Amino acid sequence: MLKEDRETFDEMVNETLRRHFHVIKELVARGTYFFDYGNSFMKAIYDAGVKEISRNGTDEKDGFIWPSYVEDIMGPQLFDYGYGPFRWVCLSGKKEDLIKTDRAAMECIPKDRRGQDMDNWIWIRDAEKNNLVVGTQARILYQDALGRMNIALRFNEMVRRGEVGPIMLGRDHHDVSGTDSPFRKPQYQGRQQCNGRYGCAMLCRKLCPGHEPCRFAQWRRCRYR
Repeated sequence: MLKEDRETFDEMVNETLRRHFHVIKELVARGTYFFDYGNSFMKAIYDAGVKEISRNGTDEKDGFIWPSYVEDIMGPQLFDYGYGPFRWVCLSGKKEDLIKTDRAAMECIPKDRRGQDMDNWIWIRDAEKNNLVVGTQARILYQDALGRMNIALRFNEMVRRGEVGPIMLGRDHHDVSGTDSPFRKPQYQGRQQCNGRYGCAMLCRKLCPGHEPCRFAQWRRCRYR
């Protein structure tokens, strides 16, 4: 149908979105907590003709009537404090190197500073036991700018001393103020105007594939770390 009758296909999708809206609206009225993960679901409902979902009842400029999980969960608990996920990979491919980096990261986390730090400390403490390997001898961990800096410096020292092989440090698409989707991490104007992410949300729409996004990604690394 998508190939042979695109117009009918699009209308069936829009009808499904409209039906979803009314079902969710009823569930929320009964006390269900609903949030948008950030995959443009509410924007798609708006584009399907349901203006009622817009916060101002007219357009999408002020966001939508239900929160995103960034607005209600990740933002207040992590992003607003500068915490975001980053990754490292032990390029030696050795499990023992990964274990050493786990222990080093634990030593760099001030676990008694905030609840978020304790959560992250427990996460990395139990990473080996829970087999939390992302890719090839890699880890992912939430920390703020200070925590990342301290962990990176410790890793540099370990590599310099020959305690472990080379380590590659990287970021995650879900990092603080991520811009891979204007309806996901930056999230609607209410948060954007408070913390400056509105510019990021707009730029990710305007940049074209190629060197510009790479240059902008580097700007973000400097801006938010």
